Amino acid sequence: MNGNSIPKTTYHYLPTASSLPSHNKFTHDSSSKVRYEILKEAITQKDRGTIIWLLNEGCPVNLPTADHQDTPLHVAVLANDLDVARILICAGAQIDVPNFQKQTPLHLAFEMRQNEMVDLLLTQCDGKVNPFTVYGLSHFHIACVRNNWLVANSFLQQGVNANVYLEKCFYGRDYRYYRPLHLAVKHENLEVAELLLKYGANVDARDRYKRTPLHLACRYNYRRICEAIRTADIESPRDVLRLIKEEDNQVHIVKLLVRYKASIDALDANDTPPLFHVFKCDYREIKTAIREKIVIDDQEFWDEVVEVFKNVQREKFYALIQRDANVKFCSQSKDTLLHLVIDGRKLFTGYNPLATKERDLSDEEKAECVDLLCKYGAEVDAKNSAGLTPLQMAIQYYHVRTVKALLNHFATVSNVCFFHYKIPKRDAGGNFELREMENFLDIIAMMLKRKSDLNINRSNELLMLRYMATESNVQHFENCNTVDLRHLLDFGDINSMNVSFYISERSLLSNREKIGLVFEHIQKLEIAGLHVDENIKREFLKCDCGVVESACNKAFLEKCREDIGKLKVVMIDRYASFYDLLFLNANEVAVRVKNEDFRKSVRTNCKLNFTLYNDIIVKQFVKGMVRSILLESAKEYLSFIIRVDLPDPCSENILSHLKNEDLCNLALAFEK
Repeated sequence: MNGNSIPKTTYHYLPTASSLPSHNKFTHDSSSKVRYEILKEAITQKDRGTIIWLLNEGCPVNLPTADHQDTPLHVAVLANDLDVARILICAGAQIDVPNFQKQTPLHLAFEMRQNEMVDLLLTQCDGKVNPFTVYGLSHFHIACVRNNWLVANSFLQQGVNANVYLEKCFYGRDYRYYRPLHLAVKHENLEVAELLLKYGANVDARDRYKRTPLHLACRYNYRRICEAIRTADIESPRDVLRLIKEEDNQVHIVKLLVRYKASIDALDANDTPPLFHVFKCDYREIKTAIREKIVIDDQEFWDEVVEVFKNVQREKFYALIQRDANVKFCSQSKDTLLHLVIDGRKLFTGYNPLATKERDLSDEEKAECVDLLCKYGAEVDAKNSAGLTPLQMAIQYYHVRTVKALLNHFATVSNVCFFHYKIPKRDAGGNFELREMENFLDIIAMMLKRKSDLNINRSNELLMLRYMATESNVQHFENCNTVDLRHLLDFGDINSMNVSFYISERSLLSNREKIGLVFEHIQKLEIAGLHVDENIKREFLKCDCGVVESACNKAFLEKCREDIGKLKVVMIDRYASFYDLLFLNANEVAVRVKNEDFRKSVRTNCKLNFTLYNDIIVKQFVKGMVRSILLESAKEYLSFIIRVDLPDPCSENILSHLKNEDLCNLALAFEK
């Protein structure tokens, strides 16, 4: 609430201002002290009748005490009773009387986060008295937080220092060394921020973390937006979007600070300039706050919400760039903003091991940021202290769109070695993600094409493809745990297994549980109709591992049949089901992986439907992707050999008769 007058609202159960005494009838004798204490007790008990009677009888509301006890107005604040606070103010209660903790009623209301009470009490400030708490919090600071321009202006006119700072943290607020300008900027109070700057506020003042107001303005204030959403009257998604757009003053504040010559490249305690803070984000809190108000699962709505925030980021970025912000700046670890955006851990999760991927930007969003930075001169081939370029980091995290953005800005590809990266296929843990493998192979395909265009040796990529195309053999499973073994069986070729060792007496003693898992895998393949070598099946049947007749095995077989039923009815395209995918050869899958609808279908259904056959389907999908890349890379060499440029279908038909290893060797022969 802004202004300097008390609202004239009249309540039928409360006295008006004119009905209350303007002075106390009683002197400060023992009787008045007793009534004073009774008044505070009545306020605590919310006894309106007694409160009104005492005030009409002239009970004091500002009785000085030697031990600085709470006044009735303090008690009303503690009870969060706005109506009683209004009555007491009408009766002459003073808002600048401190208690034994040096808290005035206004300090207390602010520290208790009672915004309506704070706004009411601020109407009584005339700027002549500016009490401080032991933390250094003053009424002037509070006026700056609450965007009360009139009160802040009155303090400044009375000579209050525009740069007075808070000395300590208090009640969960880390405002240490905040100046009034920090407070106004943090709470997006544009009018008060401009007022402070006109009165000489230091535009480059530092808080305890050496952050300037510009650092704070560049970071998105999600908590304030969440608070606005939770307190607003929201009935539809349109209301949410309108509120988010109306509540944002950050871009205007950034432009204001820049206009007042804020240091564009000032470094905070982490050695990061304001530009580094532009890209920080955390949409989770916003989504949680919105879902508390309305139920909505419309992805288009969420995309529109995120786009609002992205537009704010872009505008702040442009405001800094127009003042020559250094996009090539790097931290002490030589990380540029490109490195930090791609890595994500420092900017978005604070290296918190418990932070989820939701706190990081998506690959698409990182690609947009990278493209924006590169357009304005970011060093695309800069190396950090670990010797990594942005391109190498993007490959490391399987960010295919980010890699594409970097390649579009001519990132150097000659120093990329794929054998330095973790291959999702070979990660035997339970956290396998199809999308990571798909992205990894897409990146290899892009690198092959770029190196071909630049006439750079492609042996590294081709050797990686040859390695990935080699069928995994199920060997040495005595060194695997059971989770790893299940993945190894699904991705490997059980028909190439060395049976004699694993069914030996010594192996049976130490690997009985794992041999049982192998037998279950054989059963799973047979139910699907996939080939299992008769010798392997016969030898494992001789092993009495207690699997065949167990109740668990019967449940397992039933689950296999259930999954096969799902595989047969869920279609990957117009012509084939997921069950058919199990039997397609690599050439047939290679044709399909070029279709984005096919890829999307595999991604979606593998996660949701086929518990026991997921990895086998993924193996087929990966084989098709590898085959597709190899066929594409070998076409130019075929044309060179036969001295004729053939149509793609014709080239693919010829090359389809070669094994993956032969295709790799053909390409490698020309690379050498």
